[in-house]
Order: sequence, then structure tokens, then C-alpha cells
Amino acid sequence: MTENFGVRGKFKWDEKRSKLVSLEKRKHSEVNESATFHRDEILDGVESPLTGDKFFSMSRYKEHLAESGYEITGGDHLKGKIKYEDYRYKTDPKELREDIERAYYDIKYSRIPMTEQEKEANLRELRETASRKRNHG
Repeated sequence: MTENFGVRGKFKWDEKRSKLVSLEKRKHSEVNESATFHRDEILDGVESPLTGDKFFSMSRYKEHLAESGYEITGGDHLKGKIKYEDYRYKTDPKELREDIERAYYDIKYSRIPMTEQEKEANLRELRETASRKRNHG
């Protein structure tokens, strides 16, 4: 009964077999349904996100990732040992305010390295903000 599940078309109930029978002839796939195989070779190579080394063998690349505790989970996503508490979102307003204030003073007192272009952009933004406050009360 489940063999026709999800199949579209016209059916009728066959009393003898006690199941639905398709009124249309099934069309065989034009694709060759023979066994397929996948080569181990990666033509353009793949760069390891861990070391930057380039691999041209998929099995060697997977071994390289496994040695560091990672595995390929689909696409280029890596699954490994991640401490999620380091990447959590802060929702407490006090913590957010402290982080913003710390970042503001780090920039203001040059505690972080900035290029001259970044410094100029920062000053420009401060001036624009101050002029908006003056003009809009």
C-alpha cells in the first residue's frame, strides 16, 4: 500500500489485491540506474580552514580534520569542540551597556590599534553626531 505513497496520477482500487493500482503506465527513468562511484581526487583542491594547507585527496582532507577533532557535516561546515558560552548573545542591559562603554573608551583613548583612515572616520562620525544633536535639540 505504501509503494504508491506520494505518487501522483490516476488510481483505482483493486479488490483482488486489496490495494490501489495505477491506471497509467509507469515511465522508466531515462537516467542510467547503474552503480555510481566517487573519486577521491579533488580537482581544484580544498584549503584547510585549520592550517591553510591545500589538499587534493578527499580522504586525506577528512583525516586531517579528524586529527584535530573535526568532521565534515555538509557543505564546508565544520563541527568540533566549541565553547558555546563564549559565543552567547548578551541580553542583560547592564552587560550590554558595559561592553559598549568599554569599546567606546578603548577607541577614545587609543587602546586598540587603528589606522589613520579609521581614526578620521571615527572623528567624522563624532562630529556628525554632535551636529545632529545641536540641530535637533
